[in-house]
Amino acid sequence: MRPIAPHEPQEELLSANDAFADAKASESRWQAFESERGLKRVFIELPEPLYSTLERLARQQQRSVPVFIENVIRDLVVTFAPSGRI
Repeated sequence: MRPIAPHEPQEELLSANDAFADAKASESRWQAFESERGLKRVFIELPEPLYSTLERLARQQQRSVPVFIENVIRDLVVTFAPSGRI
């Protein structure tokens, strides 16, 4: 399987109905992946300038903001959860 880059010239334009069907199928695949891996999604709304600060910190560590936030949350849980309960 070859890697797919965004906006490849050979990608075809989808109709609105096909785009919605593709989005639903993609969501279903992601939910199956989450279930199999035991993952849960978290939605966080961050006001400015907090998000910009996170972007800067993530860039300093050469990470994306979601990966940076995931690492921060993981470190907090490890720090504050009783040992053996993670």
